Amino acid sequence: MRSSSAIFVAAALVAFLLIPTASASPTVQYGHTLGGTGNEGGRLIGVDGSGNVYQFGITSAYTAGAFLAKRNPQGDVLWQRLIAFGGTWSPVGMAVAPDGTVYFTGQLGANYSEGTVVGKVLSDGTLAFSKFTSAFVAPNAIAYDPVSGGALITGTVNWSPPTGGIFAVDANGSFRWGSFASATAVPYDAAIDGNGTAFIATTRLLNGRLDAGFVAFDESGTLLHERRLDLPNDEYGWSVTLGPDGDPYYLGFSYQNYDPISARFTPDLVPQWTEYVGSPTLYDYGWRIVSPGDATFFVQGNYYDYQNGESGSVTYRVDSSGALVDSGLLSGQGAGGATLSVQDIAVGPDGSVFLSGSSYRSPTRNETPVSDARVVAITASWLTDSAGWHAPSVTLSNLAGTLTDPNFPADDFRVEARDQAWYGALTLPASSVHAVATANITDRDHRVVAFSANVSGGTPPYTYRWSFGDANSSTEANPNHTYSEGGRYPVQLIVEDSAANRAYSIVDVVLGGPPVITNVSIYPNPTYVNQYTSFNAVGDDPDGSIVNWHWNFGDGSTWDASYSSAYHYYSALGTYNVTVTARDNDGLETSASRLVQVLDQPPYACFYISPNPTVVGYPTSFYDCSYDPDGYIASSSWDFGDGTNGTGSYVSHTFASAGSYLVRLTVVDNAGMTSFLNQTVSVNVNQLPVAHFSYSPSDPIAGQGIYFNGYASYDPDGYITYWTWDFGDGTNTTAYYGDAYHVYSQGGPYNVTLTVTDNFNGRNHTTASLYVDIPPTANFTTAREFGKVGTPLVFDASASNDSDGRIVR
Repeated sequence: MRSSSAIFVAAALVAFLLIPTASASPTVQYGHTLGGTGNEGGRLIGVDGSGNVYQFGITSAYTAGAFLAKRNPQGDVLWQRLIAFGGTWSPVGMAVAPDGTVYFTGQLGANYSEGTVVGKVLSDGTLAFSKFTSAFVAPNAIAYDPVSGGALITGTVNWSPPTGGIFAVDANGSFRWGSFASATAVPYDAAIDGNGTAFIATTRLLNGRLDAGFVAFDESGTLLHERRLDLPNDEYGWSVTLGPDGDPYYLGFSYQNYDPISARFTPDLVPQWTEYVGSPTLYDYGWRIVSPGDATFFVQGNYYDYQNGESGSVTYRVDSSGALVDSGLLSGQGAGGATLSVQDIAVGPDGSVFLSGSSYRSPTRNETPVSDARVVAITASWLTDSAGWHAPSVTLSNLAGTLTDPNFPADDFRVEARDQAWYGALTLPASSVHAVATANITDRDHRVVAFSANVSGGTPPYTYRWSFGDANSSTEANPNHTYSEGGRYPVQLIVEDSAANRAYSIVDVVLGGPPVITNVSIYPNPTYVNQYTSFNAVGDDPDGSIVNWHWNFGDGSTWDASYSSAYHYYSALGTYNVTVTARDNDGLETSASRLVQVLDQPPYACFYISPNPTVVGYPTSFYDCSYDPDGYIASSSWDFGDGTNGTGSYVSHTFASAGSYLVRLTVVDNAGMTSFLNQTVSVNVNQLPVAHFSYSPSDPIAGQGIYFNGYASYDPDGYITYWTWDFGDGTNTTAYYGDAYHVYSQGGPYNVTLTVTDNFNGRNHTTASLYVDIPPTANFTTAREFGKVGTPLVFDASASNDSDGRIVR
């Protein structure tokens, strides 16, 4: 029985409260990248008690699918690991303990085909354990448990209807407890307090509507409280964090309003306030809430501005009363074609706030305030709910995993670096050290830049770390650096004094240079004569834009366009050197070449079978419809799959026994190119048709037409093609239709036979006897030829007779 008692926050459903931004929006203080020549993305981020930053993300460069990296507070890579399990898998969740232990979870198998991985990596980068369970079709999140030292995993149990659950593991990866929902409730993010109480954001499907839900379990897995937000439209529950006051703070999403929903609860899940936080003119979607420990809370998500088509990351900061502190938009599009996609947020022990995601080139750093940011108080009810949580059976088996070092370069913002795993500091604690980095291009032609650091405050001596943005760095105070190519480089300076106080500064260096072509692809390669062949180049201009792409296909043909793709048809065999040249807005050019091999086009094999299915003993026809795009078919050969063969464009074959046969046609064109096609023919034993007919009238008479109807005949496994009638008087007829007319000239008994033939030449017949009557002869006489009125005249018909019977009237 589902209980539902209302906790009313206020009397009205929604109260509007417009709160202006209290201060300027934050700016990304610095940004670090990690990645190779493939595409990487920092899907998840966490920070340990020493301020070391961990990124868990995806990579396309290796089949492992996921990487984990650790950096110190200065941004130096301490270790990086590819995590492989011998198959396709994708990272989903990460939880970092204060000592640097990392718990992770992910989806094993493509298209949610297998189950869930749970693992633990120690602070030195070694794999402590990795487990597999099929209890979840997909995991959703993982949270560190400070009481047990283990972790709590949330996930989806079934897709339809949507149900989910949670289970806890200890520090060794052993199952502790679990709870699955009987009703349609799916848990997502979780946070665990110092008492071991787990607070979990859920999404609840009830009566065709999605509700944001909230549930709490104690340290042993006993359900404590459960709530759902009773709004009339669809809402989702996504994230939860703990404030410095010990209260859980909640984040959901309103599909109707396209706004994040934030809320504060007591540890007993008594709601204190609930509100929309967002912009009425943006589609903004919040997916994570964190607390830096100063009684403010960052709501992180994505936005889309439908007025100008811009999209990117959005941050709203509220205080413990729900008041808006500030807001910021970080565009996903930057100068020179740079991009940034933010996917996660985390806080450090000193209150630093970090964003994580993927970047290309030098991404945008400056957030702009959301001009119409506001909070709207929601005074709807959080109802007491019951999703039927129960203890499940969860089996965790050991899963062999390997860790290897991919040796990804760090802080490489060059064009050819492609997408990188990126993280940046959105806010940093106040520091007594102040630093300003400056750059002076001393040799523009050779791209030589002199850097200097202006440092004040703190306690000298200072240490310096320069990151030049091209995967190179220096620890000098005033280094010189030569860049190998032009580009836009965010040069980052970190200064640390003797008391470990740090200052950060970024200076952008823009160096001219020709465009860079990072990849040229030809498809297909080898290609064929007269076949559509596509060409594509990937490139960018480090200090401007590419205005023209010129393709030379090597056969005298060219193509010019403002976009980087082209197509071409080669008319002759050979190997061609294809060259693409990119020209930028400064007139500088870069070229790259690839070889393409052009072959004779193979023939196209095609045939059809008639009939199919066929039957034993019936001649089956095979028709060759093959063709050659650049020549002609020289030969056609058949393998009927029963040990016999044939040649020619048309063949007939009779199968001796029933079965399924794989028939192959092999065709060779005039250039010797070969193609083949297989088709299956089913050979059955033919069932004979059934003959049946009727006739009318039932007492036929000689000289009159008789109608014979054979349409009641049928074929059990096909259809009747011919009806043949033998009328028993030496005449017969065959027709494609099932009825006939016949006139008997003589009376007497006749045997009529109908023979039906089916579509496989199977025949059957039936015979019926009928008697054709000869009509009687009428004759009469009278005593005189003339009569008189009133005088009887006698007629005598006794001379009438019936030659094959008697007259009855």
